[in-house]
Amino acid sequence: MRKLISRLVFPLTFLSYVIFDKWWYVDVADGPDIVVHGFPIISNAPSLASSMEKVYFIPETMINITLHFVFWLMIIFILKRWMKHIRIPSIVSKISGGIILLSIVIFIYFSITFNTDFSWENDLDTTVMDNGFEWSWQNSP
Repeated sequence: MRKLISRLVFPLTFLSYVIFDKWWYVDVADGPDIVVHGFPIISNAPSLASSMEKVYFIPETMINITLHFVFWLMIIFILKRWMKHIRIPSIVSKISGGIILLSIVIFIYFSITFNTDFSWENDLDTTVMDNGFEWSWQNSP
């Protein structure tokens, strides 16, 4: 099961976290209406101080990633009970690991370049006006 976690569950967790997203159109108290992102809870938002800055909320991001991991772990565990052997070729594991590593490096580069802020507190007092789901290649409203 450990091999399945490292070869299948981690890549599926990363891919589902990156590709599948939920947008929320919210009214911020003492601020403009903004579109925030995160699934299942809000984990990032544009900064109210600068138009090019983005704020990532660390506890919410960790909760989102943990929920994605638990979801894929349960799916793989159920499949493992029905199927005797789930075989992942090593080339698929290496390619997915390379894609994940490259994505993390690109994220770190953009975080350093575009003055991204990481916060431990989500201090936005928001009222949700609309929400919806999106894929990463779609434009959010």
